[in-house]
Amino acid sequence: MRISRRSLLQLLAAAGLRADPSPHTLDQLRETCATGRRQARGYRADAVITVLGVSLFSRAGVGAGFVTLQEMASPERRTTLLQFGAGSIPARARGLNRLGFLEEAMVETPESFQAAYFGFMTSSPEESFADARKAVDAPDAAGDPQYAVAEGSLSRTRMWSSVARLSAPASYGWGDCAPLIRKVRGAFRAARTDRRELPLPEPNTFLRSLLAAIRGPRREVVCSYVYNAAQYRLQTRKTADPGAGRKLAARGLAQDAERVSALRGEVRKEGTSRSTHFQLWVEDKPEGASLPLRIELQARSYLKLSFEQDPTIPPIELEHS
Repeated sequence: MRISRRSLLQLLAAAGLRADPSPHTLDQLRETCATGRRQARGYRADAVITVLGVSLFSRAGVGAGFVTLQEMASPERRTTLLQFGAGSIPARARGLNRLGFLEEAMVETPESFQAAYFGFMTSSPEESFADARKAVDAPDAAGDPQYAVAEGSLSRTRMWSSVARLSAPASYGWGDCAPLIRKVRGAFRAARTDRRELPLPEPNTFLRSLLAAIRGPRREVVCSYVYNAAQYRLQTRKTADPGAGRKLAARGLAQDAERVSALRGEVRKEGTSRSTHFQLWVEDKPEGASLPLRIELQARSYLKLSFEQDPTIPPIELEHS
């Protein structure tokens, strides 16, 4: 007996199943997520250099960052747009020019899941304090910065991923964040990178995972997400931290110190032993946890970065073509 494709799809739907739709691009999903409640914050970046646990150097305002969240929810559909960007200010960071950006868009319904992401980061070869000293002593020796770029889209069971390594003029710094993002995005599109299709055991992305851990009722969360065609494991633990809340309230960043919680996390690429540790502080409110008030990241064994909300630093406004 022969069954037409239309009949087969009808049978699958009747059985509670649905074939994955074709992947959506980030541009398509961003348009869908362009409405709803929007939150945005700017951050001041501080750095501390340590060797064998001893602080050797610290400096405030070595860079800046921003987080934006736009979302709309109904019983039929939830849309979410998340952006995170951070970078150094060379004049404050002894000439070092580093920048990273990640954007995710998601549309979820009871029957389907569609997500897409685009991100890039300056390729930083410094693995030790000695390497960092060399980079500081000769910041222009490497020429134009190189960026590792990744783009992907996800459905419930499949993912599509493209990666590339691109360069941009060294004259682009944090003050040029928005045009740099457009430039890297345009160069990535023109590069015609190979696109890989892979099976997906769990449809998830990094910023979405982190937002769920911040807002969720569970004290401890372990989940997986995908980025750059690889699987990662995120483990978080959330605890009340009124002590930090009082410090943040004294600086005018928190309204109720007793509602401030700390979220400590670890990210590990599956199949490797290398991990990245971070922690952030949020204020739980009746309408849900807000964006982080402070973020601390162990960027390297010798380098800790902190990003603290700063009302004088405006979030980057991005215009997409």
